[in-house]
Amino acid sequence: MQISLILNLTTAKRNFIPNLKTFAETTVQNDWSPFLFKTNYRKGDCWESCSVVALDIDDGCTIEEAKEIFKDYQCIITTSKSHQIEKNGKVCDRFRVILPLSEKIDNKDIYKNTWYSLSNKYPFIDQQCKDFARFFYKGKTIVHINQNGQKIVPVNEEIESAKVSTYLTKIPLNKGKLSRFTMEFLTWGGEDGNWNAGLYKAAKDFQEQGYTEEEFVSRAEKITGSLDSTDLKTIESAYSNEPKYAPRGVSDKEPLIAKSVFALIESGELNKKSGDKIRGPGFIDCTEHRWRKGECLGLISGSGNGKSSLSMKIIKEILENNPDNDDIHF
Repeated sequence: MQISLILNLTTAKRNFIPNLKTFAETTVQNDWSPFLFKTNYRKGDCWESCSVVALDIDDGCTIEEAKEIFKDYQCIITTSKSHQIEKNGKVCDRFRVILPLSEKIDNKDIYKNTWYSLSNKYPFIDQQCKDFARFFYKGKTIVHINQNGQKIVPVNEEIESAKVSTYLTKIPLNKGKLSRFTMEFLTWGGEDGNWNAGLYKAAKDFQEQGYTEEEFVSRAEKITGSLDSTDLKTIESAYSNEPKYAPRGVSDKEPLIAKSVFALIESGELNKKSGDKIRGPGFIDCTEHRWRKGECLGLISGSGNGKSSLSMKIIKEILENNPDNDDIHF
């Protein structure tokens, strides 16, 4: 297995790992990335390959539950720096699950498919930790190593949820819907040789949908770790001219349904827990405490937008994710 040790925001160093015990020790001693990068430059555009998948868990699953869930797989579990420390008003288990792959992935599409397959199966993992320049700060402690069991098999076929999730992005009120290209760019980075063109196009779309230049820079930095002077000039150029188009799907009038939903959020009504947790689909979850039994969830959209298909997909995902649970009804 090979990973990258992170020397600074943009510089990586390749490191061969002979076994899981050494791997676990390395990840609590160094900042690291599961990826190898061309010329050891940590940027999404320089992504080369990976031989492990790392899942970050901030809520929705305890360490003991994770041990049970991944008991059939070779894996490492290490706590992260905010483990059992108050964060956003909550104290809980925060940790990382590292899973070796059965073979190296050197194709971005196959990595995407593999990630979405795991995300759909384990919706409690952090959805922000999938971009092609991702690195992790060193962990606090090693809590579990399983050197026996299966390895994660890369997924070659396209995962449908990958396409669905692009369109199910939370949109701030009075801001337009970002294009599919922009969401792909901000998730996976640009194609080799087309970084600047992609950066300009995504920045322009951000501007036209009502976002500030500062908001775009903040999002784009999550891909690369840092933006150089050329990148910042490209973004400035995109914002230097007035938008050509109005924001997508934004009306002059605030929808009444939006007012009622936000009133519920402010009152705390949507934050109440219902029954026991279940493993729902990771591509959509609008509840504060994840999917639970006894909930009544509404799906609101215009005619012909696919409400029935999406509802059936949600039901299918819940049934497939809970094979050991015979008291789930719809």
